[in-house]
Amino acid sequence: MDLNDYWQENKRFLVTVGCGLLVFLIAQVVVEGAYGSDLRSARRDRQTNKTRLGEERYTAVQRDTAREENEALLAALATLAEAIRFEPRPEFRVDRALGSADGQYFTRVEEVREDLDLLASRKRMTYPDGWGIEMLETISGPVIERQLEALDLVDRVARLAMEAGVQRISRIQVKLDPAFGSRSGLGRVERTSVKFNLATSSESVTELLTLTQTDRFGRPASIGDYEIKRERSKHDAVTAEITFWVVRLRDLPADGKADGKADGKDVEG
Repeated sequence: MDLNDYWQENKRFLVTVGCGLLVFLIAQVVVEGAYGSDLRSARRDRQTNKTRLGEERYTAVQRDTAREENEALLAALATLAEAIRFEPRPEFRVDRALGSADGQYFTRVEEVREDLDLLASRKRMTYPDGWGIEMLETISGPVIERQLEALDLVDRVARLAMEAGVQRISRIQVKLDPAFGSRSGLGRVERTSVKFNLATSSESVTELLTLTQTDRFGRPASIGDYEIKRERSKHDAVTAEITFWVVRLRDLPADGKADGKADGKDVEG
């Protein structure tokens, strides 16, 4: 078969291939003109970075310095964590040997109420009915454990308020961390808030704040925020709203990495 016959039989195919080749060559010229310099620069950068991967980026002295700084930061973090972490007293911890968690909670609530009622009557201090302490309708271990810690803080602050000469506690409100029980889970820091509303003298509020920052119960109390307003109708009378925190922290391992995600389900009932 000569070329003329081949052309006659396959000219449509050959024209299609030729057009495709022409389009490809034109496109290559266009791309090279528009992006050729960028492509060459990217190739040079890739080769340079590939070469640097095998090079020593930091000296031994720099690595040792970084390691020492990291260890110092971890030590400082541990010190801060120890300072703000709430440590409940033994009687405010769930002891499985003593029976159900909810039974222990109810018993402890009654004991705290009776003790505070007696002390408040001696100091002639006005206080909210039941001291704002809820009788929970749950058997959830994590909830009861956190409510017991809040009860511990209520007991501590109420006693210090009496010692400071606070005339009236109008309200006590306990709230678990908003992230507790949520799908996203708790973060590294969990805070149960215990809010006290007071009506008393400015001196007694100042004395109360001072007492809460002593080591009377082992370590200072963590104060979230407070607001104090002077009563215009009464000399030296103020109303105060003080929020204390029961702080829980996830343990920090030696390598400084998180040990897992807190999800509010770390204690079984």
